[in-house]
Amino acid sequence: MREELLTPQATEDEVVDEVGLRPRTLDEFVGQAELKERLEVILEAARQRGQAADHLLFAGPPGLGKTTLSAIVATEMGVGLHVTSGPALERAGDLAAILTKLDEGDVLFIDEIHRLSRAVEEVLYPAMEDFQLDIVLGKGPAARSIRLDLPRFTLVGATTRTGLITGPLRDRFGLVARLDYYEVADLDAIVERTAEILGVPTDGAGRHEIASRSRGTPRIANRLLRRVRDFAEVRAEGVVDAATSHAGLALFGVDDLGLDKVDRAMLGRSARASAAACRPLDAGHQRGASPPRPWRTCTSPFLIRRACSCARPRGARPRPRPGATSGSSHRRDPARARRRRRGSSTNPRRSNLGLLHIDFNSSVGPSLGVEVEFELVDRDTRQLSSAATAILGQIGARHPGGEHPKAKHELFECTIEIITGICQTAAEAKSDLRATLEEVDEQASARGLALICSGTHPFSDWRDQTVTDDPRYHLLVREMAWMAQRLQIFGVHFHVGVRSPQKAVAIANALAGYIPHLLALSASSPFAEGHDTGLASSRSKIFEGLPTAGLPEQIVDWEEFEQFMETLVSAEAIGTVREVWWDIRPHPDFGTVELRMCDGIPTLREVAALAALAQSLVHWLDTLHDRGYQLPVSREWVLRQNKWRAARHGLDASLIVDDRGDTRPMRELVAELLDELHPIAQRLDCADELKDVHQILDRGASYERQRRVLAAEGTLEAVVDSLVHELATDEPGARR
Repeated sequence: MREELLTPQATEDEVVDEVGLRPRTLDEFVGQAELKERLEVILEAARQRGQAADHLLFAGPPGLGKTTLSAIVATEMGVGLHVTSGPALERAGDLAAILTKLDEGDVLFIDEIHRLSRAVEEVLYPAMEDFQLDIVLGKGPAARSIRLDLPRFTLVGATTRTGLITGPLRDRFGLVARLDYYEVADLDAIVERTAEILGVPTDGAGRHEIASRSRGTPRIANRLLRRVRDFAEVRAEGVVDAATSHAGLALFGVDDLGLDKVDRAMLGRSARASAAACRPLDAGHQRGASPPRPWRTCTSPFLIRRACSCARPRGARPRPRPGATSGSSHRRDPARARRRRRGSSTNPRRSNLGLLHIDFNSSVGPSLGVEVEFELVDRDTRQLSSAATAILGQIGARHPGGEHPKAKHELFECTIEIITGICQTAAEAKSDLRATLEEVDEQASARGLALICSGTHPFSDWRDQTVTDDPRYHLLVREMAWMAQRLQIFGVHFHVGVRSPQKAVAIANALAGYIPHLLALSASSPFAEGHDTGLASSRSKIFEGLPTAGLPEQIVDWEEFEQFMETLVSAEAIGTVREVWWDIRPHPDFGTVELRMCDGIPTLREVAALAALAQSLVHWLDTLHDRGYQLPVSREWVLRQNKWRAARHGLDASLIVDDRGDTRPMRELVAELLDELHPIAQRLDCADELKDVHQILDRGASYERQRRVLAAEGTLEAVVDSLVHELATDEPGARR
């Protein structure tokens, strides 16, 4: 059994002993210099205003001082401190009892705040924002709600699991700060202060010996000092010097790196697993067995960091890309991101451990990015027109490098893709798209061309299209042959930011169940090469001809995603992660989940509506994941059948909803989903755009509107004219 000498969690005895060792003011607090400076400013400003300080959230591994800082905040503000924990607040009434006892300006400290129940968290929202408490009196029909005013207070939360904090709760804190492991010099000062309080004679060398083995954690440093003190009193002269510290720590099994025998066994096992991962897959792995997972057992953050630093030679740490910042969101620089098709962080690279590593640039919130592929059509013939290079050259002339940052080439010269920057709302994304669309439309009109957006052109032949003069497109056609040549299809992609790669995988798995809903709402490709295909979305079936397109693989975690990509890269099936064209995929460069199942959408109003649906859906699943729910994962055969039904019948499809084969109408399922997402959309400020999804249900999706035009006017040219008019007026179903 492992000794608990090096665990960062406090024992029951230490909870009492630490009270006398903890610093009481910011001046006494050692380490975390940047955080101290920020707190000094926040607390001093609050004192000058005579108000309670902003709510604070401290995150980081155990033993780094989160509880200590909460007490310091109360002391610096001269107010009372009330302490509780997330697991202790089982019911809303438990929190209400504490809140009603607070005095003006008091500090409420909630440890392990990520473990709050959903009901308790909902009570906390109005208390934090409006300093009011909603209480329900009675039950059933006679129940009534009253609102009580609370004194202004400061909530200080502490968590070791930042990723489990829900977005709405995190957003209500005025400062979110992470405590990192301490430098040896700071730990040296902490050991010196503790030794003075405990009356332990020490010298500099002895203190340094303890500090350097304390795993960057003050609690462990104080614990090691007490054990070395015991050794000094029994086996030495009572003075903690270098020799005594070295001998005492050796007796208790702590080596020069701050590791014990269990740690060394873990690292040895991980090193062997890493070596195994570098070998070719054996027959068992080729049959589908899971590959080795080297760091699966290294649960200590310090141990993982120590493992990586030991394994990586000096100077081998990955360099950030130019312009990249920690925690940056997707599309930091649209022009640069789109130019870096190859050589970006989506190119898998091998670490010095021999493992494939793909960086995920986490987004700080549910940011939104949209990509729309527009078709260029001749106003006279209504055929597709290969004019992208001329138009892009014209509008790009005023930009650095002659390239427009938000208008791009696609596979064929008849297509221009317009992208947004990083947006926060669907309305912002729509405005962003419109600005670039107006530039493109001006140049297209000067050439007798118009723009439309649909999954397929109703009658143009793919054999007549010109491939864009770009090496990657020519390579694609050469490798995929006929399957790439016939990709005269057009779509819309939505990016929604998430905070971690593991969440991206979990959310992507759950989102797969909603592929049919988004496909049916966007379906706009009933015609292809002059024929009615009988499908609502022929585009989706054409695209599935590519080997890495279509339904996503169900990936367990980010490590498995990396392993999957490693296999494809090693087999030369792909060159970058971007060549995996699943309907839903994590996008490492942008820190997003990307939804790629939608056909071209004829109006920006509908683009904004489905953007709101995509953003709300991702954020809803993100919130459920934060609250500890196991996100649902549909069976592969159900996903495949339901996607086919949506592609064939669109909004008139019936989807399989359980393993018994029970079905429900698509329109009912979409309406229920919209009701579920309405509160989320209100928080994201996209409720108005989400309401427009109801308009799609009422007026019909584009495939329905196109067929109505053909029935009324008898020609596919009239269908093209209707698509031109819809985009120009931004009115679905508008007729000339």
